[in-house]
Amino acid sequence: MIENFSDHNIFHTQLFREFKIQNMLEFGLGQATEQFLREVPKVTSLEIYTDDKKAEETLKISGPQWAEKFKKEFNNPDWRVIMVRAGVGIMHAEYQVTGHSTSPRGANPEATAYLKEIDDIVASLTEPYDYVFVDAGIHLRGDIVNALFQRFPIIGAHDTNDRQIYGYERVKVPSNYQERRHLSGCGVTFWIKKHEVSSH
Repeated sequence: MIENFSDHNIFHTQLFREFKIQNMLEFGLGQATEQFLREVPKVTSLEIYTDDKKAEETLKISGPQWAEKFKKEFNNPDWRVIMVRAGVGIMHAEYQVTGHSTSPRGANPEATAYLKEIDDIVASLTEPYDYVFVDAGIHLRGDIVNALFQRFPIIGAHDTNDRQIYGYERVKVPSNYQERRHLSGCGVTFWIKKHEVSSH
C-alpha cells in the first residue's frame, strides 16, 4: 500500500519523464523528497515553519526540527534547504483556516496580510526552476499556487482532493495554464503553461 505522503510518486515519475525536469523546488520537505533527489538532478526544498512549539502542536504545522530530521536522513550535498519562518499574517490565517479561532475549519482567511507574506516568499525565488511542487507544512497551499502562476512554467500540488482545508478552492487558474488533476489517493494536480505542453 502506498503511503499518503508518497501517493503522488507515480505521477511525478511520468511528469519528469515527459518534461525532463532538471531543476525543481518543493514547498514542504519530507519522506517524498527522497524520490525527487533520485529523479531530478537539482532539488531545493523550502520549509515554512513556526518556532512557536504550542502553535506547531495546535495547528499541526512544521517546526524547525522537521527539516533537521530529513537533512540528517538524506545527507545529500547537492540538495539545498531554505528555511522561512512564518510571519504574523500567515500564522493568523493558519489559526483561521484550521478552526482554532472564531472561524470554522476550512473557512477562507478574513485578513489578507498573509497573501503579501506568501508573495514575498515566492518573489524571493529568483532561480528559474523548471517545476515547483506545493506540499507545504502550512495549510495555505492554494494561495501559494496562485502566487506561483506566471512565475514558473509547471506547478504541482498535493492533497488537492481536500480543496477546502488547503485553500485549493481559492486557486484561480490563468487561461495560459492547463490543469491536470489526478484523483487517486490524496490527489495531485499539475498546472502546466500551455507553451510547455505544445513543445513536448
